[in-house]
Amino acid sequence: MGASLLTLHFLPVQHWSNRTMFDRNRSLWGSWAIVHETFRFWYSGDLGYSTHPARIGERLGPFDAAAIAVGAYEPRWFMRSQHVNPAEAVQVMLDVRAQQAIGVHWGTFALTDEPLDQPPRDLATALAARGIGADRFTVLRHGETRVFGPQSADRERRSRGDGNGNGGTADGGTDSDVRETT
Repeated sequence: MGASLLTLHFLPVQHWSNRTMFDRNRSLWGSWAIVHETFRFWYSGDLGYSTHPARIGERLGPFDAAAIAVGAYEPRWFMRSQHVNPAEAVQVMLDVRAQQAIGVHWGTFALTDEPLDQPPRDLATALAARGIGADRFTVLRHGETRVFGPQSADRERRSRGDGNGNGGTADGGTDSDVRETT
């Protein structure tokens, strides 16, 4: 039995960065894709909406699952360039071609003006406005676990096309084995 490769990709997203008072925007900020022959996962990290997620989706998608930031977004005039709001997070999910998504980066620290429990409500509104089921993009309760299983190799090949962005049937289906535990 041969070993399966796991590939990690550090990918660009829009955000500011600095390590000291003197190096603003001089280091990279990014997201992560973890790619295996049976499962593909994308972690957004903090991000403002840009063309990066669509390019990631074209290059490496579709993803079986994604963890996408949904919090710390108000006021928009100030936060827009570094944190997506829930409506933009839904677009990010579509851009990266994620079959399932979990909202992260919310409910722990009061970083911005929206109440700590507002992001899940705004996400539900954004999903309903787009006609997307709440089971496709969820938020977990603190301490909750979600297990995603691999898709069939055939479904994976059909979804990705030839790997160069040609072909594929990113139909939004949910073939993954998803189990919830608490």
